[in-house]
Amino acid sequence: MHIPVIILHPEDDVAIALQDLPGGTEIEPKLMTAADVEAGHKIARQRISRGAYIHRYNQIIGVASRDIDAGEHIHSHNLDMAEFARDY
Repeated sequence: MHIPVIILHPEDDVAIALQDLPGGTEIEPKLMTAADVEAGHKIARQRISRGAYIHRYNQIIGVASRDIDAGEHIHSHNLDMAEFARDY
């Protein structure tokens, strides 16, 4: 089975779409896109609660501005920037 996403680190909260994906596309076993997602955009791999850090490359990339369901597109409408300690 061709998986149309890349997961950069096993602990990441997001997968990255490798191509434009229509809603209902299986991106992991038992995980489908909730709506259309453009290539290069992020998709939640599990439910993320409002206020939780979101990780890509196993690094914090922002904070959920609202509850995000698994399979949902993550972008500026539900991802805020925030101050946090960095461990390079």
